Amino acid sequence: MLLRRFLLALLASLLLHGISLIPGMLHVSRPMVAPPPLEVVLPTPVLSADPLLKNTLPPSPPLTAPAAATTKARPTATAQAISAAQHKLADHLFYPAEAVAAGWEGEVRLLLTLGPAGQVLAAEVAASSGHGVLDQAARRAAFAMGPLGGGSRREMILPVVFQLR
Repeated sequence: MLLRRFLLALLASLLLHGISLIPGMLHVSRPMVAPPPLEVVLPTPVLSADPLLKNTLPPSPPLTAPAAATTKARPTATAQAISAAQHKLADHLFYPAEAVAAGWEGEVRLLLTLGPAGQVLAAEVAASSGHGVLDQAARRAAFAMGPLGGGSRREMILPVVFQLR
């Protein structure tokens, strides 16, 4: 009895669904017509006679070569101090394994604050290499290199280059 009621309900359901689908099957569809192309009118740019970048610096005097330029110039005391600091830094500088594995290179510019005896009081990153790992390695090496000599408290910019070979 239960099976008979179930089959009757199923048959009725199929008939009703079939009747509702017949009008859709008899409907003849028209071919799709492509919509007309869109027309886009872009505004013409208004060009200014003024350049985008303006030189706000006063004109500089023309560069002339000094008369004694024929002799080879000796490095200044600052250049000698930077060179000496870079040589001393090379003994304490290591290339971080993470940077080697990733292939990172760059140049860090450290602002060193030196005490009266040449000891490194502070080492700040003045210009980053773009990779924090390299910046931190340069700072650690600057503190590890010890005193640089000198006779007064001073600051210096020390370039530290990380380059894979």
